[in-house]
Amino acid sequence: MSDPGQAVFLSYASQDVAAALRICAALRAAEVEVWLDQEGGLVGGDTWDRKIREQIASCALFMPIISANTQARKEGYFRLEWKLAEDRSHLMAKGVPFIVPVSVDATGERGALVPDAFTAVQWTRLPEGAATPQFVERVKKLLAPDDLHVGARLVHTQEDGRAQGTPLQDRVPTAGRRVPAVAWVAATLAMVAVVAAFLVLRKDESPNANASTRLPAATAKSLAVLPFANLSTDKENEFFADGMHDELLTALAKVGDLKVISRTSVLVYRDSAKRGLTLRQIAAELGVANVLEGTVSRSGGSVRIKVKLIDAATDQPRWEDTINLKAVTDVFQAQADISARIAQALAATLSPELKLALAKKLTSNPAAYDLYLRARRWREIGRQGLGNTAKFEEIVISPLEQAIALDRSFAAAYAELSQVHSYLYWFANLDPTPARLAKAKAAVDAALRLDPALPVAHLALGYYHYVGSLDYARATEEFAIALAGMPGDAEALLFLAATQRRQGRWAEATGNCERAFAINPRNPDISDTWVSCLLAQRYYARAEQATERALATDPANGALLLFKARARFARDGDQVRFRSALAAIPPGAAIPPGTPGGEASNPQTRQFQEAIEDGRLGEAITIGDAVPDRRVSRASDLDLDRYLFALNAVGEHEKARVRALAAIAGTTAEATHHRLEWRRVARLAMLSVYAGQPDEARQLSDRALELTPVKRDASDGPLALDAAARIHLALGDRDRALKLLDQALSVPSHLIANELRLEPWWAPLRDDPRFKAALAKAAPRD
Repeated sequence: MSDPGQAVFLSYASQDVAAALRICAALRAAEVEVWLDQEGGLVGGDTWDRKIREQIASCALFMPIISANTQARKEGYFRLEWKLAEDRSHLMAKGVPFIVPVSVDATGERGALVPDAFTAVQWTRLPEGAATPQFVERVKKLLAPDDLHVGARLVHTQEDGRAQGTPLQDRVPTAGRRVPAVAWVAATLAMVAVVAAFLVLRKDESPNANASTRLPAATAKSLAVLPFANLSTDKENEFFADGMHDELLTALAKVGDLKVISRTSVLVYRDSAKRGLTLRQIAAELGVANVLEGTVSRSGGSVRIKVKLIDAATDQPRWEDTINLKAVTDVFQAQADISARIAQALAATLSPELKLALAKKLTSNPAAYDLYLRARRWREIGRQGLGNTAKFEEIVISPLEQAIALDRSFAAAYAELSQVHSYLYWFANLDPTPARLAKAKAAVDAALRLDPALPVAHLALGYYHYVGSLDYARATEEFAIALAGMPGDAEALLFLAATQRRQGRWAEATGNCERAFAINPRNPDISDTWVSCLLAQRYYARAEQATERALATDPANGALLLFKARARFARDGDQVRFRSALAAIPPGAAIPPGTPGGEASNPQTRQFQEAIEDGRLGEAITIGDAVPDRRVSRASDLDLDRYLFALNAVGEHEKARVRALAAIAGTTAEATHHRLEWRRVARLAMLSVYAGQPDEARQLSDRALELTPVKRDASDGPLALDAAARIHLALGDRDRALKLLDQALSVPSHLIANELRLEPWWAPLRDDPRFKAALAKAAPRD
């Protein structure tokens, strides 16, 4: 924790961990520093006890979680924490808030088995830990100095007139009144402390800041776990060695004190040529100080694991061990032991509760575990181009369902199954049906019933809310809960960042992408999202630097090459260099569908766009004429809007109308995902303009904006506004078009001013001061 003195200490019984994680996630989402033992920042024994005492002695607020579980437990370490907090409260000045009790069920103050200091303040009711926005705001006010009374933590009273966290004798009877300020000396000292903390902790938002491209150098607590070699006689056990490797990485991701490179980024070192590198070279490529090598040999039910942790700088082993297991399912304890040995060797810290979590068995059924390990490779298979639902059913879903049939208590298998169903639902070319989404929900519900605190179950639930209902607030909450349980997991960081981006929380999204990239630099989803966030915020110089960093490990990433070209063009407006950079993107370079500017990766589309921009409309029309009617509605085949624009510009109105009607028929029959419906409706609106249906065009344009309002989706919202602006300009409504364009450029977006200046589409507005003012809002920020 960066500043315990500005933090909330969350104290809870182990049975209430799920509620604690929900509260933690809600506070952290509001940028409140929270400390709780679940993250594993401590080692066992005396050191653990000492750290607990230090945190309670220095935290700003102590938040005990009270429930039927704490009532039932007459002994427990949390009771020592409560006593320490009460003792500290006696040393504080009258009226200073410190203890903030939270009841997560029906447990009331009367008869509660809590210290007297806890009943002297108002309790908050948060059933199952579901923190309300009002609660979060009250906590932030307790932590922050009041604007008028610097240094005094003053609290607005609640509806019943009792101040949250304020001693009973100091409660104010009238709502809205405040506790009197403390002495001016204390206020002055607090002001100095606050200013110092601000100077240390504030985020650098200056235009010249390059924080997003300054990734941390290798630290002593960083490591890469290379893919385990399969030494089994039966090569079929390759999947088991891979599974052991993956599961160990999952376990190490729970240790917040370690930086552990993710699986995607170490898989390349399985290749014999790559493994020809020295360990020092591998460590340098991945930015780590240590490397773990391992082998797995399986014969029947027994397993032998050999591991060696090597200091990359000296090429000397820190420790090595051979572990012989009598049963396959003993691997869980082996993973816990290896994790503990790594933590000890690297001076990382583990709490007793984290040690128990690491050693927890996912299943006691060896056959179920085998099936689970086989299915877990679906992400790698998906990245290799598996886009067939039937294939997913065969090689992923069926094994998971078989594993669950063998062990109905296999919570992790249910969570994995839910993620796969959500994945299939997300993509329009796979299975975006209600039945698929229902399967995802049923599976994650089963996982959480079996293990309410399982981090991967909360990850699956967040993913369900993200893809199913586009409920980004709930998804953020669940991803944050998952991340609290496995703070080093790159996938959880990516999911959280992707959701924050949709919410318009760009700075947070960028920071989480940067953290994810540091531990998984070869995952294109992470690097693409990171650079995309920088581009949307118009940090073009930083985006260009970030692409160079990411391309160093992923040189064939088409999206990154596109982003780099667009970032440079946004800064210098050099059209010749921009076109050259686009043409240099290899035809086979993968660019995900929907990537802003991604249509330019198609040589035919790029040739068409350049002809339009240069005023060579006849050439552009010839290219468009070659695209069959059945494909003309697809943006990936042709920039349809500009094609119809060109036809109208040269007076071929009837031809434009006929092609527009044909495209309307194709677009209307097109199956799409609900998250992409606004795009389909916006396309129909534009086609209606050229089909001679202006009223229909206006209605459809409004409908597209309703489907994707800016406040609900900060990523797609500006694109919807841009589409609406184009539609209204085509209809001759200049004022409405300018207003919509100005709104689109007033927020972070992937719209680039230099591109808009060149488009013939906007030619009628180029001399309008309002158009120039709108473009000025999209100026580079660095």
